[in-house]
Amino acid sequence: MKNTIARILNQTYFGKLFHLNKILFVVITSFFALSIFANLIRLEISPFFVWNLYAENYFPKNKYTVNVVKYNGKELTFTHTWLEARQIIISDPLANYLSVTVDHHPDFWSDYLEHHWAVKHPEFKSAVSCLINTPAQYKAFPGWFKKYLSNVKHEDIKDILVTRKKLVFGKSGDLQEIASDTMAMIP
Repeated sequence: MKNTIARILNQTYFGKLFHLNKILFVVITSFFALSIFANLIRLEISPFFVWNLYAENYFPKNKYTVNVVKYNGKELTFTHTWLEARQIIISDPLANYLSVTVDHHPDFWSDYLEHHWAVKHPEFKSAVSCLINTPAQYKAFPGWFKKYLSNVKHEDIKDILVTRKKLVFGKSGDLQEIASDTMAMIP
């Protein structure tokens, strides 16, 4: 039985590594063991595992707000694909643009960079000004958005209409629209 177990272990990656290079075996095994230990005590060992990455509590809401984008009269829909990054680059900058220019909220990202990140990392404080959106960038956003959407959809975009809808779930689980406002029109 011991010979069978030893033979099986010798055929594994760690068994082969032990026979080829004992120093590298000790380094990799130690790293592996420390990673497991750090995960067990919930110590963040980025970039491998960050415990609080998705730790925000989400509570049920009565009303939901969504931005609906129509281009050339067609509604932009998102489906689960391997092109998730393209969808995020459409929705997140648009939400930021609307928040700052239409709703007149302060730019969350700029506030975070200036008051939290730069304080925590003073050696990079000079780079913050390059990362913050300026009024000129907000002014240029509609043209960039139209060009980007055209590139993603592989068609010439003539106009874009962004509508903010407020929705609720009915008692039977059906989605009901309770309000709709035009937020932006990009000719």
